[in-house]
Amino acid sequence: TITYKWSDGTVITGLSPTTYKYSTSNTAVASVPTVTGYATAGWYTNSACTTGPFKSIAAKATGNITLYAKKTAFTLTINYYDNDKFIRKSGPYEYNSTAYYENGLYNYTASKTGYTLSSEWLCKATGKVLGNDGKLDQCKTTQAIASHFGYDLSKNDVVVDLYAQWTPITYKVKYNGNGATSGSMSNSTHTYDMLQNLDANVYIREFTVIYNYNGNGHTNK
Repeated sequence: TITYKWSDGTVITGLSPTTYKYSTSNTAVASVPTVTGYATAGWYTNSACTTGPFKSIAAKATGNITLYAKKTAFTLTINYYDNDKFIRKSGPYEYNSTAYYENGLYNYTASKTGYTLSSEWLCKATGKVLGNDGKLDQCKTTQAIASHFGYDLSKNDVVVDLYAQWTPITYKVKYNGNGATSGSMSNSTHTYDMLQNLDANVYIREFTVIYNYNGNGHTNK
C-alpha cells in the first residue's frame, strides 16, 4: 500500500494510486495536492521531508510505503517605518492564525519640527491606511489583515510595509498696522516647509506737515 501524509502526520485522502506492485520500472505516485494558504511540494520518505523529493516509487521496491508532502504555511509580516527609518517588525504570522498588529500610532512617540504625527499608518504600495481607534493592538486573523491592505495571503507570503505619516503644521500670521491710520488686513495662513509670500501691505499712515516761516528766509516744518 501507499499512504500519503502531510509533514505534520495528517493523512491525505482521495489520492491515487494507493497500492503498487513489484515492478522492474518506477511506479508513478499521486501529485502533491494544493492547499489554500500553504505552499506544498514534493514527496518524501520521512516526516521531516529531508529524504526526497520523489515522484515515483523506485523499481523493484517492496513493502508498504508512507510518503510525506511538505506543507508550509504562508506568512504575514508587517514592517513599520518612519520615513525610511525602520521602527519595528510584527510577525511573521502563519496563515489561518491570529496576528497582532499595531493599531494606529498609539504607542509610537516621535517629534519633528514643524510637523505633527498623524493618526494613520500608510501602506505606500497599495495606498491603504490603518487608523488609530485608541487601542494599542487589535487582534485579527492573518487573512483579514492582509486583505485590509490589498493582499491575498492564501496564495503567497505577504510583507506589508507601513509608514508613519507626518502632517505639516499650518500657522497664522497676524498683520499689525503699527499706528496706521487706515487699512485693514486679515490673517493669512502658512504651512511649514512650504514657500508662500506674505500678503501685500495695504496699511496707510497719514502725517500732517506744518510749515512755519521764521522771518529769516527759512522755512521750518
